[in-house]
Amino acid sequence: MSDIVHDDHPRTLTILFATETGTAQEIADRVAMQCRRIHVQARILSMDSYSPAELISEKMVIFSVATTGSGKEPRAMSRLWNMLLRSDLPEDLFEDLSFAVFGLGDTAYEKFCWPAKLLSRRLASLGATEISARGEGDEQHPLGFAWLLCTYLDISAVPRRSFFAMLRHFVSDKLEEEKLDEFLSPEGADELYDYCQKPRRTIREVLEEFRSARIPREYIFDVFPILRPRQFSIASSMKAGFYSAFCLRHPRQIHLCIAIVRYKTMLKVPRRGVCTDYLVHLKPGDRLPIGLQKGLFALPPDTATPIICVGPGTGAAPMRSIIEERTFLGSIANTLYFGCRSAHKDQHYATEWEAYVVAGSLTYRPAFSRDEPEGAPRRYVQDLIREDSKRTWELLGVQRGWIYISGYQVLSCPFENVLTKTIHCSSANKMPAGVKAAIMHAAQTEGAKTKEQAQDFVWMLEREGRLVEECWS
Repeated sequence: MSDIVHDDHPRTLTILFATETGTAQEIADRVAMQCRRIHVQARILSMDSYSPAELISEKMVIFSVATTGSGKEPRAMSRLWNMLLRSDLPEDLFEDLSFAVFGLGDTAYEKFCWPAKLLSRRLASLGATEISARGEGDEQHPLGFAWLLCTYLDISAVPRRSFFAMLRHFVSDKLEEEKLDEFLSPEGADELYDYCQKPRRTIREVLEEFRSARIPREYIFDVFPILRPRQFSIASSMKAGFYSAFCLRHPRQIHLCIAIVRYKTMLKVPRRGVCTDYLVHLKPGDRLPIGLQKGLFALPPDTATPIICVGPGTGAAPMRSIIEERTFLGSIANTLYFGCRSAHKDQHYATEWEAYVVAGSLTYRPAFSRDEPEGAPRRYVQDLIREDSKRTWELLGVQRGWIYISGYQVLSCPFENVLTKTIHCSSANKMPAGVKAAIMHAAQTEGAKTKEQAQDFVWMLEREGRLVEECWS
């Protein structure tokens, strides 16, 4: 993406501050510096040198507002604030204005950040759009580092090599320096892997071992990775949820099917997933910030086109969405291969699948790997597809159907060249690669293809968008 700022769409904003001791101005200067780093032109002004009439023509303004006395606004803010308090101002006066407010205060006083709170409310009441939740700086807070580490920085992540390169600058112990130099040398790559990636050692655990490290606060965002948002497949159809009488059990809702991450590392250290552990502790009524992102799966244009869904475990989530929407659209050419350990313990959405079967809109093929008789080999979804070779070829090779694969993948397991190219293996049974191998088997046994032609057939499905994977680790 080009960094050039075009004149017809200038990237500009105004930063207004009101201060008594200079702290609010310092915050404004720091924000302006960050804006310039991303090629945004920032104009900084004290509120007492800013004409209130200009605010009507602004597109984006950031306010940095101090608190004086027991909740009073700084004197520099008085002229602008008195203008905003006029009763004859129309409610849509600032409909074209986007704004953000950062307040500075002290929780020792009852009216903490009061001017900032009043300012954001008044601007919103006059039609302005607040683009970010109001920030509130507390003089009593110990620098806010604990809040950063809990909310924005990921100290539970397995560190990359670049973390150790940064850490090397901040250790003072001679032995620790030598250890880091060894990790960072070309010869130490395997040792670093054995120390860090293999046992899934976290940043926090590394810092507990390199105790001489003293990371200056200005380097915090350079050393620690940002906590990344977690992505989950939506387990319900938005279209069917809004309009279908069959799906009125969850109108205007988004459903998720999430496996709680809990395990022990090679070092026998208990681990919990950062996001899933957070979700577990939410209570009904709690608010959760989310965003929507377009997924990989798309439905065939023709509802008569058959589809095969392969979704063991929580991989059933996007399959539920697909089947729900296909049923809403009147399609009956739907097949689901679902896999789990036991029919009675973790067969997600079992009653729904059976209801679709009874209605004639779904062929349901479950595999229960732990329900097999003692001594019998475990059966997985790819085994069922191999058993159904004739039907698989009929749907994919003859009727030009589509197949969707979704499930958990362990990236640390060996990669397998099933089709003479690299394919990610999935859980213990290498599901996605196994499914593709089962399709190849169907092409050879039922479609009279050679091994090379069967490989080409699977690649063709991928090129045409008729074989789509949505897997995660």
